[in-house]
Amino acid sequence: MEKNVKDGNYCCFETLATFIVEKEATLDEDLISMIVVHLDSLKESFDYYFSEEMKFCDKNIWIVNPFQSDVVATGISTKADEELIDLSEDYSFKMSFDRKRLIQFWLSVENTYPTLSTAALKVLLPFTTSYMCEIRFSAMIGIKTKLRNKLQLSNNLRLKLTHISVDVEENAAGGAAQNWLTNKSIVYKAPGQVNGKIIVAGAAGNWQDGAGAINAANGHSFAKALEHVVGNDGTIKFLAYNNAPPRVPKVKTKSNSKGVIILSTNADAAAWIVHTVPGFPIPKTVYTWPAAETAKGHLLLCLTIPESQINAIAASLLFIQPMIHYNDIPETETAAMPYFGKLIKGEIPTLPPFTSRGSIRTENAGGPLTVHIYSKSESSKYEIYKKIIVKSLKKTIKVWSRRDNKLKGDCRVSQRHIRLITSPASVNGHNTNLELDETSWAVSDPRNIFCHIDKPYFKDQAKEPSLAVCIENNDIFARFN
Repeated sequence: MEKNVKDGNYCCFETLATFIVEKEATLDEDLISMIVVHLDSLKESFDYYFSEEMKFCDKNIWIVNPFQSDVVATGISTKADEELIDLSEDYSFKMSFDRKRLIQFWLSVENTYPTLSTAALKVLLPFTTSYMCEIRFSAMIGIKTKLRNKLQLSNNLRLKLTHISVDVEENAAGGAAQNWLTNKSIVYKAPGQVNGKIIVAGAAGNWQDGAGAINAANGHSFAKALEHVVGNDGTIKFLAYNNAPPRVPKVKTKSNSKGVIILSTNADAAAWIVHTVPGFPIPKTVYTWPAAETAKGHLLLCLTIPESQINAIAASLLFIQPMIHYNDIPETETAAMPYFGKLIKGEIPTLPPFTSRGSIRTENAGGPLTVHIYSKSESSKYEIYKKIIVKSLKKTIKVWSRRDNKLKGDCRVSQRHIRLITSPASVNGHNTNLELDETSWAVSDPRNIFCHIDKPYFKDQAKEPSLAVCIENNDIFARFN
């Protein structure tokens, strides 16, 4: 903390940091010195009164900063030490470490490094829970005075303690802001089919049949997901990328990624759409399905997210150098998203590491999903299926993808195999085959993970940028398994 203050980073003093930003103020050296002296005094007092506890802290220094070069072991178990080594080399989490409070950081790594996260939270949670109790008691004392001693506290406390700004006028009118992102889904269209198969957010069970032909202007999930991309809503802005941009012939790029990042300018609402269709969609133009793509198999994933997740997505996209062909997202919306700014400018990592592992959380109707994003630049010579996905999941994966005669299935490492799904196959009654299917996906075995990969299972993809989007969800996993 002392070092942060000396470096001009006041994030630990939230009110001061907000004041400096709002007033565009600069602290003079005398005031900074006073803060540093005060922090030194606090540290001395802690060392004196809590010497035994400080020994405990020294033992668990990895919790304070797992990325320090001298932190090599946890003292918990071999598994925890292995996770610590992996975490210390995890570029995406390292980037987010300085931007998050300590407990928020350890919560964010829970799914990727469960042993470390659990151990860290057991140490940190007592402080947090004690603080939460104190602020609730203080709020209760302020509300429940002698004259209001029969008051039922629950609703009043909820208003007092929430961080959400309550719109009293809207609540009084009985209205509720309608979410502009609803009914999001995963859509698979088999080769030769004009109707897709759908997994709707929050709906368990089997695949559902698409409501309409995918080449129609509306009435189906592809058109619904992209309605703000092909339409003209002034409050909705987006960035579109495609290695085969619409109306731009013969673009040279090693990227194979296609997608859209959408956000609302008047609400904390956003979406990330990942798909496989070249030349599609055409921004601000009535929905038009490329006729040549009807014969092929395609996939569309739509992930509903809070805007805060966009920066993590951008950090992963940086490695794959996507071909951005449209962007009208104002800088005011992304000022606090440094990696999004780098993505727009076309900046790419020039120094190692050349691989990235990140995670985001969706806001789907059936409950949030954990989504892991794995990416590699062309400077990395790792093969994404074996060296990145299998290594990260530590499980066998079953792969559906076009393949060459060079890269085979791999069964050399016990329980970390690559098994190739045979063609042809069927998805809920719709036949598909690898000759015409443009999708590449994998499922873990065991566990509940489905991955979409933007590169086919070719040997040459080890020399090219690539990205995988992996979703932890039993229903999605079961549909593709």
